[in-house]
Amino acid sequence: MKKFLSVALILGILCVTVPFSAAAATAADGWFYNQLDPNAKAIYRGIVNNAASNQEFVVELPSPVPLSVSGNYLSSAEQQRGWDALEPEIQLTADAIWIDRSDLFWIENYNWHDYGLINNSGSTYTWSISEVYIKINFAPQYTDIAGTAAQLQNAVSTFPVAGSVRYDKLRSIHDRLVNTITYDANDPYAHQATGGLLRGKGVCETYARSFKMICDYIGIPCVLVVSDDHMWDAVQMEDQRWYLVDATWDDAWYGLSTIYFLVGTDTVCEGVPFSQSHVATGDLSGSGHENFSYPPMSATAYQQPVRPASAFIGDINRDGSVDTVDVRLVLQFIIGKKLFPDASTFARADVNWDGEVNTVDARLMLQYIVGKVSSFQ
Repeated sequence: MKKFLSVALILGILCVTVPFSAAAATAADGWFYNQLDPNAKAIYRGIVNNAASNQEFVVELPSPVPLSVSGNYLSSAEQQRGWDALEPEIQLTADAIWIDRSDLFWIENYNWHDYGLINNSGSTYTWSISEVYIKINFAPQYTDIAGTAAQLQNAVSTFPVAGSVRYDKLRSIHDRLVNTITYDANDPYAHQATGGLLRGKGVCETYARSFKMICDYIGIPCVLVVSDDHMWDAVQMEDQRWYLVDATWDDAWYGLSTIYFLVGTDTVCEGVPFSQSHVATGDLSGSGHENFSYPPMSATAYQQPVRPASAFIGDINRDGSVDTVDVRLVLQFIIGKKLFPDASTFARADVNWDGEVNTVDARLMLQYIVGKVSSFQ
């Protein structure tokens, strides 16, 4: 599952091939895209916008890279310094696309070279690298990219998701994927969502990418998480905490399991804490350039909220009354400033019991405080 860069100097132009095993999940400004610097973001957007073309295209760098050089002709050593300056940007961009954009399943690798001008001020010469030229190479097994992409989008949009609250929706996605995908490392599509959603075959990447694409489609925050040899998902629940799901390991030899469904890092699964059996890495390609960060994961497993007695609904701070202090705590939760300590507090805040805590609940609480409504039932 690791990706790598190989580099060659050809006619004085830096060129690189960036092979990787698939592409990654949805949303043009995904979790990993948002961790890139402006140049890498520009390259990312250029690749996304030209993903269906195998023709070379150019990306203008918003922050040109200046390098001091000895004169108006680049030596091999200076060309290598240009490579050294841009190679991390290309690798990090490839990593981010690989883990963010499973919909770009046909991308196999890239070729690129840079362009810049040499300017001089007296005896000082500066090579300013301002453009990157990129060519996307397609995986050979995809002979009808447009057709396969349409089939994949249809499979995602028509995937049956049951339930009204997030837990039930995720459980239905998890269970159906486990029941319909067969672990098969030999299938040529085994590392993409196309393997799981179109062929019912694949490895951990297939399970995780399929899960994420469906979550993305129905609006549940989800990111892919990887170790040196495995991939799983993290999802954000209504309590704004992130929990872990490994549908691959829940496809047990005896059938459907939920041992690895919405667990925390400290949750003991089959005798081992999840964080010990699943050691996440942010060095996605093993290049050593930078470690991407994941969302902060909950240490404990998700607990479904239980509807409290009517006397406790809306009383967030448990002082025996519903007042503006409770409304302020709800608003702080909504904007992400403060999380509720447990599932029971979340249940108290979800006054209309729709599975979410939002401004509707805050408004109902204010209406209760001023006497416009007499209860939350």
